[in-house]
Amino acid sequence: MASQITCITKLRFTGVTNLRPESSHEAIGRVGGVRVDGERFNIARQQCADDILNGVESYGVIVDGVQMSATAYEKNGEKFIRTKLSKKQVDHLLSLDPC
Repeated sequence: MASQITCITKLRFTGVTNLRPESSHEAIGRVGGVRVDGERFNIARQQCADDILNGVESYGVIVDGVQMSATAYEKNGEKFIRTKLSKKQVDHLLSLDPC
C-alpha cells in the first residue's frame, strides 16, 4: 500500500533570474497527503523522490477511483516525481488541488 498524495504546491517562477521548468511536472515544489498509518505529510518534491528512489516509501494518487503509482527520476542533478504515464494519460499529480 502506498502513501496517498492528495495535493501539490507548485513552484512560482518569477523574474529574469529564475529558470523555467521544461515540463509542467518539474514545477512541483511540495506534495502533501496521508501516509499508510494515517499520518498527514507535506514534504518537498525532492524528499518524495528520494523516498521512492531509495525504496523508503511508495507514493500514489487516486484518480477516478483508480490507484496510480508515483515514480521518480533525476534530471540535471535535480529529482522529480510524476505518475506513471500511458498513451492516453497525463501526469495526474498536476490535477491535484493545491496544498
